[in-house]
Amino acid sequence: MEEWVTTRLLRDARMHTFYGLNCGTSYEFSILAYNDVGQSLPSNAAEAKTKGAAPSSPSQHAFIRINVTSVTLHFTEWDSGSCPVSFFVVKYKPEITQDWTIINDRIFPRQPTYKINNLTPATWYELRVRAQNDAGSTEADYSFVTLPVPGQPSSTVRFSSVPFYTNLSIIVPLAVTCVILVTVVVVVCSVTCRRHGRRHHRENTIRMQKEVTSESVPMTEVESKPEPTYHTAKEDPYYPSPYATSRIPVCEERSSGGSSTEGHSLSDSKRIYDIPFVVRQVRMKG
Repeated sequence: MEEWVTTRLLRDARMHTFYGLNCGTSYEFSILAYNDVGQSLPSNAAEAKTKGAAPSSPSQHAFIRINVTSVTLHFTEWDSGSCPVSFFVVKYKPEITQDWTIINDRIFPRQPTYKINNLTPATWYELRVRAQNDAGSTEADYSFVTLPVPGQPSSTVRFSSVPFYTNLSIIVPLAVTCVILVTVVVVVCSVTCRRHGRRHHRENTIRMQKEVTSESVPMTEVESKPEPTYHTAKEDPYYPSPYATSRIPVCEERSSGGSSTEGHSLSDSKRIYDIPFVVRQVRMKG
């Protein structure tokens, strides 16, 4: 915490201007009053900020001029944010390595350009620049490839020494996408199984209702059925005579020569057949 700076004002002062403040910086102000008895308690602190902001980085096309073995940096393309830039810090490295090369701890704005030499042709590099002023600092990263040697085939292959699985910009979207896909698959399978179960249950219910309907007969149908009728034969009833026990040889006639017999039996060598008496009707003469 910075110490308070005390400034004495005349008792009839109505305003005061502070000079020598930093650009784009916040300050607190408090007032104490004095008299012959002593000093008052400090007033509530009032906060105020001077105009200005941290520097703004330019585009790569405006800031970097690329050659075969060198690049030129143009610091005048940086926006100071209405506060003068105090200094720049520049470092670079080949893209396939981890170690940075710091050009200089501080490059002051009076030097409008800076040239980085001894670069490899047709090679990718990373560049990091930090600009500082009173309001703060801004750091910008750039990536560029040097030009190939004229007349020689160029093979500007871009390599990366960082494994892809350590790159959060790749892993995080990939993980979110996988989670969303798994969630969608689980929801679709759940809905499909639920619909299939409902349809199967509905089919079983309909089949059972059909079976019950086919096996039950309404009482109105039973009552409306006509009663069965039985047809009697119109032929004369046949009454076997228990007294037909006389037996005669086949084709044997009685000595009386009558054409009818009261009862006779036909037999062959194995069976005897009883022929019943003929029922005669007797009419009484009066």
